[in-house]
Amino acid sequence: MSSNTSEAQDGEPSTTEVTPLAKEMEGSGDQNPSTDQVYLKRQLGLLSCTSYIVGGIIGTGIFVSPKGILRESGSVGLALVLWAVSGVISFLGALCFAELGLTIRSSGGSYTYVKKAYGDLAGFIFIWLEQFVRQPASQALRALAVGHYLAQPIYPTCVPPYFATRLIGAVVFCLITLINCVRVSWGSMFQVVTTLGKLLALGTIVCAGMYALSQGGTKRFENSFEGSTSSVGGLVMSIYYGLYAYAGWENMNYATEEIKNVKRTLPYSIVIGLVIVTLTYILVNVSYLAVLSPEELISVDAVAVTFSQRMLGAAHYLMPVCVAISIIGSLNASILGCSRVYYVGAREGHLPTLLSMLHIKRLTPVPALLLNCALTIALLCAPSLTSLLDYYVLIRWGLLSIATSTILYFRWKLPDIPRPLKIPLVIPITFLIACAFLVGVAFYREPINCLISIGIGAIGIPVYLILVAVKKKPQIIYKAIDTVTVFCQKLLMCVLPDGFIDSV
Repeated sequence: MSSNTSEAQDGEPSTTEVTPLAKEMEGSGDQNPSTDQVYLKRQLGLLSCTSYIVGGIIGTGIFVSPKGILRESGSVGLALVLWAVSGVISFLGALCFAELGLTIRSSGGSYTYVKKAYGDLAGFIFIWLEQFVRQPASQALRALAVGHYLAQPIYPTCVPPYFATRLIGAVVFCLITLINCVRVSWGSMFQVVTTLGKLLALGTIVCAGMYALSQGGTKRFENSFEGSTSSVGGLVMSIYYGLYAYAGWENMNYATEEIKNVKRTLPYSIVIGLVIVTLTYILVNVSYLAVLSPEELISVDAVAVTFSQRMLGAAHYLMPVCVAISIIGSLNASILGCSRVYYVGAREGHLPTLLSMLHIKRLTPVPALLLNCALTIALLCAPSLTSLLDYYVLIRWGLLSIATSTILYFRWKLPDIPRPLKIPLVIPITFLIACAFLVGVAFYREPINCLISIGIGAIGIPVYLILVAVKKKPQIIYKAIDTVTVFCQKLLMCVLPDGFIDSV
């Protein structure tokens, strides 16, 4: 990535010494090339960004986490409190990323922050763990869930066949990827539509729940804290389930360079999005409990489907489709974020240059989108995905804590760079303590899985040393890479964006 030099205004000489890191960060991603150049345009406004955040967060979590939180917390009252606590923790993390996103205005999110703060190897390990392990497995599991819910009306009396669910999931994921390849605006419009659809479905649940409350469904909220757990492990597991349902609040940091009026849009979309999600989650859980007893809620796997069967009559057949739409919206947001990390990683020299290319007319990162699709489909064909997702907690929260710690690093190393949003230090420190606690408990409860997660990350070190750190490679390798790159350029009609500097 090219860096911008720092010059004083009106031709006056600068009296402030500017470090190379400050030069790289200063004004990063703010330039708008002329309309005839190839670059990622700024076309994501407040509505689109809020939709990506809300739609990215609300996926499968609200349909699977309620039973886990209620089971671990032991009472209705404590479960609702922990939903709110999970929202507050997520909000603190989102504020940290709002400052980072406005201070470092390059796309790539956590990868960009970690690389700029801690160097190339740390940035590569982030891509290795997040983009080649966690995200493809997470996306494959969500695609599989979409296939299951869309196949369920076809097989109402039995479990949908293995092949059918995977085929439907793969087709849906490929279609979403295609939408994002055609136009960035198409992807953002699709996100708005799916977000409105899932909010309408959840709004229907809330309205039905409020009706049940008015008809005497309040008895489950009497003595609501009776039976609350006093176990630290139970409380932590409840928060794990809650934070799983809130995952996705960092989505827009991956595409900072494409946000219009980023100083206003990024923080506003984060605040609005998380307020909407938190209120929705609490109201939906109240509605569930107004209709279903705690024992029923814990015993069912598809709580929204059971709820709709109880309250919506014949219309309950639409609920699996609504759940599928909800998951599709979260997949669309995830595809945007993952493709931008591949794109920025290639721009920084950590991945093949091909992945930093854009379609010459549509101005979308087609190679990065196709790589993300290929990895997800490959995992979708695997017999079991749960083994990879067992490492979700440590990888996600470990990487989030490292990315958040860059706030403290930049405050120390670069105290004078412009910060349109400067949050109190107590916020990142509190969030880091929460992340450290979650990772620590994960080590205590699942030491083997955590050690395997560290081992997976360690594998990235020799990969980095061989493929990235070693600059001089045999000429035959360069020729092979050039041949593949040129072939893919012609096939996909892609070129390097204007201003690109190949760092390899």
